[in-house]
Amino acid sequence: MDIQLLNAKYLTKAGEYQEAAKFLSLILLENGQTKHAEDFKFKIYLQITGLYILAEDQDKAVYYFYRAKALRFKNTRLYLEIIYKVRNSDILSFLLNIKIWNKTEINKLKTFEYIM
Repeated sequence: MDIQLLNAKYLTKAGEYQEAAKFLSLILLENGQTKHAEDFKFKIYLQITGLYILAEDQDKAVYYFYRAKALRFKNTRLYLEIIYKVRNSDILSFLLNIKIWNKTEINKLKTFEYIM
């Protein structure tokens, strides 16, 4: 699991958002053999959603957002709730084809760990 997180972090810094999302999706979150905290699953699904939004892959972004949405009320961390609301607005603007962020703003946000 740590290898997938590290690979995703490096790929994100390199601007390979699609590949980073694929590495995060390799973490078996819904597997019966390993138990992950609900907050961890929620965080990973939000990360994957953000990466697919940046990669402009609408279908996969919506799919992972809905998986995160199913875990929303099991979340106990306030910062994850804030990130959820940001992702919600990102998804809505993405679905409505409204470009809120341009490339320079995305580059600025990367320095602030927008993707987590």
